[in-house]
Amino acid sequence: MQGPPDGPIKFKEVRMAEIDEKTLQAALAGLLHDIGKFAQRTGVLPGKHAEVGARVLENRLAELCPWSWREDIFDAVVNHHGGDTHKEIVKAVRVGDWLASADRRQGYPERKESSTTPLVPITTEVELSKEVGAISLRLPLTRLDLGRQSDGRFDYEVARHALFPNEEVQVDKEQYQKMWDEFLSELQRFPKPVDSPSRIAGLMGLMRRYMSHMPAATPWEDEEEDRTVPDVSLYDHSKVTAAVASCLLHLMPDDLDALHSLKWPHVMNDDRSVACMVRGDFSGIQSFIYRITTPESERTFRHTAKRLRGRSFYISLMAEIVADWLLRALGLSPVNALFIGGGRFDLLVPIDPKTTECLKARCSELEEWLMEQFQGVLGLEIVSETLTPADFADLRRASAALDDKMAEVKRLKLKRQLHNILGAKELEQVCDVCGLTPLPRSPDAAQHICKLCEEHKLIGSALPRTCYIVRLYGSERHQLLSTKLGVTIDFSSPINTAVMLLEAGDLDRLLSQSKAGNVESLVYALNDISLPAKTWPHLMTPAHTYLANAAPVSGKEVWEFDEIAECSEGAALIGVLKADVDRLGLIFSLGLEPFTMSRMAALSHTLDRFFSGYLNVLCQHVTDEWKREQQRGNEYSDNPASLFYIVYAGGDDLLIIGPWDQVVKLAALINKEFRDYTCCNPNITLSAGVVMVKPHYPVQQFVRWVDRALNRSKDEDGGRDRLTIFNTTVVWKSEGNIVGFDTLYELAQRMLMHLRARKLPRTLVHDLLRLSEKGARMRDGTTKPCLTPELLYLLTRRLPKEVRDDLKEAILHAWSYIRIPTSYVSLITRKE
Repeated sequence: MQGPPDGPIKFKEVRMAEIDEKTLQAALAGLLHDIGKFAQRTGVLPGKHAEVGARVLENRLAELCPWSWREDIFDAVVNHHGGDTHKEIVKAVRVGDWLASADRRQGYPERKESSTTPLVPITTEVELSKEVGAISLRLPLTRLDLGRQSDGRFDYEVARHALFPNEEVQVDKEQYQKMWDEFLSELQRFPKPVDSPSRIAGLMGLMRRYMSHMPAATPWEDEEEDRTVPDVSLYDHSKVTAAVASCLLHLMPDDLDALHSLKWPHVMNDDRSVACMVRGDFSGIQSFIYRITTPESERTFRHTAKRLRGRSFYISLMAEIVADWLLRALGLSPVNALFIGGGRFDLLVPIDPKTTECLKARCSELEEWLMEQFQGVLGLEIVSETLTPADFADLRRASAALDDKMAEVKRLKLKRQLHNILGAKELEQVCDVCGLTPLPRSPDAAQHICKLCEEHKLIGSALPRTCYIVRLYGSERHQLLSTKLGVTIDFSSPINTAVMLLEAGDLDRLLSQSKAGNVESLVYALNDISLPAKTWPHLMTPAHTYLANAAPVSGKEVWEFDEIAECSEGAALIGVLKADVDRLGLIFSLGLEPFTMSRMAALSHTLDRFFSGYLNVLCQHVTDEWKREQQRGNEYSDNPASLFYIVYAGGDDLLIIGPWDQVVKLAALINKEFRDYTCCNPNITLSAGVVMVKPHYPVQQFVRWVDRALNRSKDEDGGRDRLTIFNTTVVWKSEGNIVGFDTLYELAQRMLMHLRARKLPRTLVHDLLRLSEKGARMRDGTTKPCLTPELLYLLTRRLPKEVRDDLKEAILHAWSYIRIPTSYVSLITRKE
């Protein structure tokens, strides 16, 4: 085993940039600049939206702003379309609004009032190789809602109604009034003023919850060529405006004045740099997550599931924490995070020399920290590209430049790593679980497990019961870490941020701590869990987020793989499902027209809501059906809310483990729901792989198998929009003469029905499977099943007439893929 060439790294104390008050003011003003549109559409407050926004800010939302900021933020809101512009913050918000609005498209066919216009789903706008055509689906005017009930369960129908587009959407002033009242009610409980990055994050979460289904601009104009397509949400537009305004305030005053004097739309032709896009990309994620062996003392395979889930969450969390830390180090707020997900992040930062120098220093620190923590297995590459106004109308040039720079940085880094590995020293002892972390030599110890692997086990055990994720900032965080509440994850110097995973009762105990008001902290309620209706301590802020954390739990214990396998019908196997969105890179770079920050954010948020939030609802839905169908309610003293263990999900992909037969059902349901969620756009599809293994099979091996299955779904015959299962690749849905998985699954159920009625011999199922594998050998080495007289003989001689009449044509039609239904029936009827 190779180790790092040097000893532990000692970090110098490097002072982070102070969060500049004016930068926070610009962020808050940008978020609130169009709040008048929300209030105006209720029909109660007449006037232009900037004027309405100013009145609302003065009469209802004044406490959000620190006293010394109120006049400046009021001026920025009321004057962002015209009026007094002598203040820099007014100019920054106005120009920021221009640049954020550069993504708007004209030509909407129908004139509509602002209060009756629904949001066009961003998924209807994606076009690649297949023409989309006119789609009449629209998003309902609802807050984001997973349908969580008082008992903690999700209501499938409520969640679907709130999140899915449909053709019967009607929007009116009464709905806006209801939403406005609920929004103000939540704001009443929100801690004030908004004067820190944490408070900005909390306000963003509240706005995202209520404004994600509201259009930022509506087609109120008389002429069709002037009417705006309402496909960008009020939340996404407000957030991008806030990010741009925060950067513009760092320009030289003369440059900001020059941009402002050009006015809209001439400002878009200016060629000066106005901001910088920073892209970070973690490398080695897959190797790190699946680097799990089983120590000799754990041959029962306990804790493998927990460590697997804990590692994947840790990686996702680390990307968020690092991006957050970088923004704070640069003196910025969370509005400047354009995208975080899948081990990657995009940030919008100023172009002034101070920011550039600070970014370079922080990147160097991160590289050293990652090497010390993960011995080179995990890395982070960071590149940047300056933006001109034209890039805000179309981000393709900048994004392509970032991709090219990232590829070059990774190539050079690989050369350095190879050099370091060749010169590394041999280590005497490493962790038995990850085979990575150096440990002190201890020959008498029964096992050698590093602190990080033990931490991942605790994380994986805690996540299914986690209701709140609390971030603690700065050196003062240890005051609350000492309370020993929940499971803690501490990211040491230079990041100096900790995370607490709390169960339902832990939050009240945390809030009662006298030290709670001394530590800047951000409390995320997961998946629509309610936040306490009480006064929040100073420096503590509530927020909302989604996390796909479904898992089978009895009491306080998460089930292990063998317990999950026991819930399978027939063979006691686990099913492993891996799926992701096809050609997502192309969708972002070529499928969105124009490709802008707001559209990138809208599509990212849309996909993440499905994979991080709604997936929990689907796992519970299939579990509920299993309980009803199998009538196993009395078999377990504590029935799980979910049969499925979500190893990871979010962004655009997932890995789920569950009873093999229920994983098959879940895979089909996820694809069906995803198609509906994305408006059945043929350019947005899902591919998946499913494998069945024994519960004690090595994690690395079954992950490799399911990876191959997924890759085969994407590669076979031009691929994509397919499922690979039982070593056979098939399209999801039958169309014309093409046989899909839906037809094969239905055939399997019919065969199973006849077998259980003792009208179809189980031996015939095996004979059909054997016969299918005797087909013609192709040039690539695969076998193509062929119809033979032997098949017709089997069906005629061994099936009763009524069964033959029901199955014969279906079997002949599906013969090329008969391995799928026969393998399914064989496994589900196996007795062990």
